[in-house]
Amino acid sequence: MRTYLLSVLLMGGLLVGCRAAHPETLEVSGTIEATEVQLAARTTGEIVRFFVDEGDRVRRGQPLVCQDTASLVLQLRQAEADLAAAQAQLKLLKAGARPEDLAQAEARLQQAAMRLAQAQRDASRLEVLHAQHSATDRQLEDAQLQLRLAEAEYRAAQAYLRKLQHLTRPEELAVAQAHVAQAEARRDLLRRQLNDACLQAPINGIVSRRVAEVGEFAGPGSVLLTLMQLDTVYVQLYLPEPLIGVVQYGQPVTVRVDSWPNRTFEGRVTYIASEAEFTPRNVQTKEDRTRLVFRIKVTLPNPEGQLKPGLPADATVQPVR
Repeated sequence: MRTYLLSVLLMGGLLVGCRAAHPETLEVSGTIEATEVQLAARTTGEIVRFFVDEGDRVRRGQPLVCQDTASLVLQLRQAEADLAAAQAQLKLLKAGARPEDLAQAEARLQQAAMRLAQAQRDASRLEVLHAQHSATDRQLEDAQLQLRLAEAEYRAAQAYLRKLQHLTRPEELAVAQAHVAQAEARRDLLRRQLNDACLQAPINGIVSRRVAEVGEFAGPGSVLLTLMQLDTVYVQLYLPEPLIGVVQYGQPVTVRVDSWPNRTFEGRVTYIASEAEFTPRNVQTKEDRTRLVFRIKVTLPNPEGQLKPGLPADATVQPVR
């Protein structure tokens, strides 16, 4: 947000009916001001539609302007597809081997165990026969070779089954989970950008300026329009240093404007500066500009919108006793 900055005047006759250090009434002049909100594009794209024009009243949450979203929609579809693929891969890794693969590996291990047992019996028998000179050296060597082959086959079958039972390594699972998180972040970012392509009014107010047109290309930060909040307005006043003690936060203030000479508007002090400053440069005389003053802010309800920014205003303050 930024403030609608207009000139603020300190009346030459600052004190009315002042006979001592504490006047009966303080009269100070200023200018009606209002809060403005600049609405800037939050994504990149061509402006395709304005729902409002300058001077239109808007309510909070009302759509104001939209940028083209065709490219974002396509990117979002791709991101959703990438996320589905990453989730499927993670599910596969978590599930491990298929049941039929495990059954085949277990059957292979059983067969290898049977062949190993048979090879052990054959080797033992040939060792006895060889010792009795009933078997040749070649027969014994063949039996021992078959035993070593059966042992190797059994170890291989064991290793294969263990691999299927622990198919996914922890680091592989961590990588798959990171891919899913990355895909989710990409999808969420595009969803937000898609939502940001249409701006909504953050406050109740009027459209004070529209600085872009349909067909123009806007990027993040490009101001498209400005809203002015008129439900509540304010006047900034400057009090001389000796009088700051007679004003306090929440104090009632009566304000009059030339446009409504027979009506008064009631406001309250909502801000008192903590430090003194020199009178603003736009005050009329050089003598006034060299005075130390305190800035105060008077906030005024404006439900009917009668107080317009830029109107000169006279504020009457009853000093605190």
